[in-house]
Amino acid sequence: MTNYKEKTSNFFFKLPFSKTFDSEKNMKRLRKLNRYKKKSCSDIIKYPLVTEASMKKIQYENTITIITHPSTTKKKIFKFIKVSYKTLPVKINTLIQLNGNKKAFIKFPSHYDALDVANKIGFI
Repeated sequence: MTNYKEKTSNFFFKLPFSKTFDSEKNMKRLRKLNRYKKKSCSDIIKYPLVTEASMKKIQYENTITIITHPSTTKKKIFKFIKVSYKTLPVKINTLIQLNGNKKAFIKFPSHYDALDVANKIGFI
């Protein structure tokens, strides 16, 4: 008897792979392109926040609370309010919530009522 090892071949067929569809570089490029796209009004502001606390802020502190897209900046929110509602906000504070949304607190001047803007937006 002769000792010999049987040859076992591990042959796996690999499908041809196109770099343009699955490469991470292409996905990064697409993300960068989406970053520079112009956003419309619906992309900037998702919806106004209507809770008891936000209604108190409208009445007593003259501020409106709005949920926005996470990538919007304060400058974009300022420009949107200035163009669409023809008012200049005094100050805009933002915070990112745990669920990924961005909450914006928009404070208006004392001579301008935040209830008017809330009525224009349509959440009162």
